[in-house]
Formats: sequence, C-alpha cells, structure tokens
Amino acid sequence: MIKQTNKAAPYTHYLEELAKLLKLNLTKEQINNLKIITNFNIAGRYDNVKFAFYKQCTKFYTEKYFNISKELYLCLKKEFQKK
Repeated sequence: MIKQTNKAAPYTHYLEELAKLLKLNLTKEQINNLKIITNFNIAGRYDNVKFAFYKQCTKFYTEKYFNISKELYLCLKKEFQKK
C-alpha cells in the first residue's frame, strides 16, 4: 500500500475498504467477494461464531472461496505489476 499511496495501510481487516483506498478497478462481483472473504477473519474468542462458520465450510463452500480468493489474488498481482 505504501508504494501506491505513500501511506501505511490502516489497521483493518476490511478488504473492501483497503481496495477503495488503493482505488482498485474491481468489478461489483469482486467487491462483493472481498466483503464475503473479510468475514472469514473471525475473532478467536467467539466460539459460537467460529462453530457456525465451521459448519458452513463444506467442501464445496471451501473450494468455491479458495478459487475465488485465488482469482482475486492473481487479478491484484497483475494490477500491481502494471504500477
């Protein structure tokens, strides 16, 4: 983030907010996926939230969001190689 904005990244796990600060050219679908992936950062002290998320993480769900995350990573990597 420093390279693009000359500022340190703020202390946040909200990926959509970080993307906006970098003025990334993302699709609505990519932004929505960033919002969903942000929810994967679950505070360790909330056992009921962790358990509910654990139950949601079927093989299909995990593979889906692994692939989405990989696509976003490759897109961002390509974007930053241009700059």
